[in-house]
Amino acid sequence: MSFRVRNAAGGYRWFLSRAEPVRASDGTLLYWVGVNLDIEERKQGEFYLTEGQRLASGPTNSLITDDLLESKARLEEAQRVAHVGHWEWDLETDVVVWSDETYRIFGLRPQERPMDLATVRAMVHPEDRESLYHGVDEDLIAGVRPDAEFRIVLPSGEVRTVHALTSKRWSSMPGDSKKDALGLPYKLFGTVQDITERRRAEEALQRTQAHFREAQRLAQMGSWTSDGSSCHWSDELYQIYGFDQRSGVPTTEQFLAIIHPQDRASMADAIKMMLEQNRGCDVTTQIVRPDGELRYVRCVAVPVVEQGVFKGFLGVGMDVTEQEQLTEELRRSAHDLRKSERELQQILDFAPQLMGVFGPNHERLYANRVTLDYLGLCCVLPHRGTRKRSRLETSGI
Repeated sequence: MSFRVRNAAGGYRWFLSRAEPVRASDGTLLYWVGVNLDIEERKQGEFYLTEGQRLASGPTNSLITDDLLESKARLEEAQRVAHVGHWEWDLETDVVVWSDETYRIFGLRPQERPMDLATVRAMVHPEDRESLYHGVDEDLIAGVRPDAEFRIVLPSGEVRTVHALTSKRWSSMPGDSKKDALGLPYKLFGTVQDITERRRAEEALQRTQAHFREAQRLAQMGSWTSDGSSCHWSDELYQIYGFDQRSGVPTTEQFLAIIHPQDRASMADAIKMMLEQNRGCDVTTQIVRPDGELRYVRCVAVPVVEQGVFKGFLGVGMDVTEQEQLTEELRRSAHDLRKSERELQQILDFAPQLMGVFGPNHERLYANRVTLDYLGLCCVLPHRGTRKRSRLETSGI
């Protein structure tokens, strides 16, 4: 849609607003991505064109001719600056009249050759051609102003994206009663604008968002933001905590309810500190997901401050279940290893053979009890902070 917006100086400019929804994989609306395009020059161009047509319908004199030429020049300059062209289509003859800027948009020199419907149709991208003209026909029959976005192929082979807006049918001159077979005025007027760069920017943003979502999925890490009044969770964060995305961001009470009872108080304290002191946190807790599965999640949050003013929080939730399980397994392995070492030493101590352990430099590190008894030595504990040495080594044997 198009509308006027007042700026800080009190003036008004026309804007064209287009928005697209960003949805989760299940179709749930997450947020909108929109662009407001300044079309003030295009609106001025349309005004000057209409004014020029009005002037052309009156008596011809030098003053009117000068006004008309000035309006045409201003229209062409406005179109050049805004990269917006206009066109007329005679529905009886299929003759198409383009402005200079329309020629430039389609990769041609201004007025280098006459235009007709077949030529224009051939320049529309083959994949967009049928849907474009079918949609325009349906809109015209329904009395709706056609509004289309499609691709064109320039003579150089470059593909560009344009936005075309068509007025309702009109007669070429005020008072002209000539109609087509349906009893409707026989001409169309419209504008066309090159929006390639805008479309590429939007597509790049969508690709970045898709890559970001995939990266979070692979890393088992979700993100969230909060400005104090609203909170947004990424798709992966819902997956980590097991919440239904269709129900929206959970409340603090709902969130704490899935924290394991042993960790719930510490998580509640961390949230309270964040809200009261605007401080970040780094807490790892065990959660019980709605399906009953136990997981470990590390929650990290940092405050967002702009020019010394607190704006909210930015945070991530990371599923660290595998890391925690591995850490616990290492703890158990280390405990089992120490136990095995003690058991082995006991076995060696009471073995009937003389046994010893030597270091890489042939230093004696260990001798079993039989060896010590045989040599008439005893085991002396090392002093704290010194390298562990056996009595065998200190005795020089």
